[in-house]
Amino acid sequence: MGAEVPRYEILGTGIRVYFSALNSALIDQPKVLKGQSANMNGTLGDTMALKIIEIIRSKPDITLDQLSAETGIARRTLVRYMSNLKNAGRIERIGGKRYGHWIINE
Repeated sequence: MGAEVPRYEILGTGIRVYFSALNSALIDQPKVLKGQSANMNGTLGDTMALKIIEIIRSKPDITLDQLSAETGIARRTLVRYMSNLKNAGRIERIGGKRYGHWIINE
């Protein structure tokens, strides 16, 4: 195999060099970042949704802060999961933040 010769340009104050990537270094499918696969349609989202529902089933009056501490999920991420669960009709909140409780619709 013949190696490709790099191209270069001489600029006023420097040199710009162009290289071609090796065929063995090319990536067919890039990796998906951890946060990008954690949607409600993926397996990670389903697992987390089941975990949230089980905790709510055992403690219907749990607050988001308590749920965040128990699941180990950041509060903002938990709010996103809860919003998706509410939009899907799987859970709903009856009452206010302080004295309300969660209902599971399954």
